[in-house]
Amino acid sequence: MIDRAAVVASLLLDYADDPAAGVAVYRRAIASGHSGLADSPDVHVNLALYLMALGESVEAEATFRKALGLAPDHVPSLHNLGFLCESQHRTQEAEALYRQVLALEPSHVKATINLANVLQSLMQRDLALELMRHAARLAPDNYLPAAFELFESTYDPSGTDATIFAKAKQAADLRCQGLQTPKQMPMVRPWQSGERPLRVGFVSGDFKAHPVGFFLQDWLPHVDKSRLTLQAFSMLERDDVVSHKLRPQFESWHNIATMSDEAVQTLAASLGLDVLIDLSGHTDMNRLPLFARRAAPVQISWLGWYATTGVVNMDYFLTDRISSPASSAAHHSERLLYLPDTRLCLCQPIFAPDVSSLPALQNKHITFGSLQALAKITDATLALWQQVLAQIPTAHLHIRCAQFGQGEMVALFEQRLRDFELPLARIELLAPVPYAAYLESYQSIDLILDTIPFSGGTTTAEALWMGVPTLTLLGTTLIARQGASLMSAAGLADWAVDSQREYIAKALYWSEHVEALAALRSSLRERVRTSPLFDSPRFALAFTEAMEAAAVGMTSVS
Repeated sequence: MIDRAAVVASLLLDYADDPAAGVAVYRRAIASGHSGLADSPDVHVNLALYLMALGESVEAEATFRKALGLAPDHVPSLHNLGFLCESQHRTQEAEALYRQVLALEPSHVKATINLANVLQSLMQRDLALELMRHAARLAPDNYLPAAFELFESTYDPSGTDATIFAKAKQAADLRCQGLQTPKQMPMVRPWQSGERPLRVGFVSGDFKAHPVGFFLQDWLPHVDKSRLTLQAFSMLERDDVVSHKLRPQFESWHNIATMSDEAVQTLAASLGLDVLIDLSGHTDMNRLPLFARRAAPVQISWLGWYATTGVVNMDYFLTDRISSPASSAAHHSERLLYLPDTRLCLCQPIFAPDVSSLPALQNKHITFGSLQALAKITDATLALWQQVLAQIPTAHLHIRCAQFGQGEMVALFEQRLRDFELPLARIELLAPVPYAAYLESYQSIDLILDTIPFSGGTTTAEALWMGVPTLTLLGTTLIARQGASLMSAAGLADWAVDSQREYIAKALYWSEHVEALAALRSSLRERVRTSPLFDSPRFALAFTEAMEAAAVGMTSVS
């Protein structure tokens, strides 16, 4: 008699680098008709996982369901089908599947973590945090619950640089286990100004259509290659239109997704890097342990993360003085390295239509807008917006986000609006649209109401390009000050206010001064085109000077 478990185990080979080969192997196994294979839920699950890797989500789902037909309580089938539903924003289906897993295996750590993430997206943040803390008790060495707590602290209106720093250190210790003891600097002669170009590497999983990619693509071509040479260390599995545009700006491009930290460290040394820049922080696909190992003489955190990393061997945090005042330096594991105007330089949006006339002139009422990710629309934000709309009884509010492509999320959000006594009759919840249509949607908005405490970034800059300013509240953390930094870089510092009372008063002021708002709108694109926010040559020079200063330890740091 054939040992079914042994037969299945013999198939569980690693085709991670060639999922098409994995699909072929498992299809042959199922087609063989052998009772130890064709009726094994494990075989079907593995086939479905490789189908997912190939982007064949419809067939993958059918295969997961075939596995469940063979074994309705098969935990790997339930869990992975839940993950597939979650990836497609079918959040309530994912929630039900993860709960089934936990009913069968209450100590299933991954399902606990995934359920917490789903509940966060369903706007049940307190319950999500409780579950993540339960996951941390189940698996004290697991990094993900600590990273979740760190992320949540940036959405907390009572959060401070000090509280975020404490959570960042905890997360970094778990992510970089055993590597958080300061190490000796590499035995290399420090770079000397003028002797050769400074060699700078960037590590990221976001060299793509992502805010990181958008904030890189316009200024990189303006870097003086006689002063800086650039290398990319990419975690991307496949390229897109933005990564294809970014590739030529780098002297070399290295795919490191499957490389060990030791191998990447050896590669960095062979390239003679002077500076290595982390663009991920604690976000997905980060390689923080590489930096904890000391992969370059100078290591810098920038762009893709908006707080300290907590990594001992991260030397500098690249920022600006509005985002990170000197008083915040004590709450960083890194030294603050300042750019003169702004830490961000956005590419000029393609497919952007012309700036329209102010909608309020025709509508006879002001229309506020928010095009942020749903997670940023915190309870504190809704409470503030309620006061704005109560003060201006004719005002409308347009909210567009990716999650509103799902009817279930619209219904859940409408209930949140009712809970905060917001007037649903004056609020439009809008589904996601292609990028060109997204930019065009600014033509129906008079001004943006920023979220608190997690302010806008890319959307704020895009709105400015479309002639729409953002009213933002200056907070106490970098992410709560990001809106103020962007508006200041655009020459609109007075659009950043210090209190909720001023925020409400400013919104009321502009609702009563639509002619002045119309004049600002008509001139705003030209105004920001030459501002530091979109001036790519200016930013490239400032960035180059900051890298050279860091490399020689000049006094431009805090």
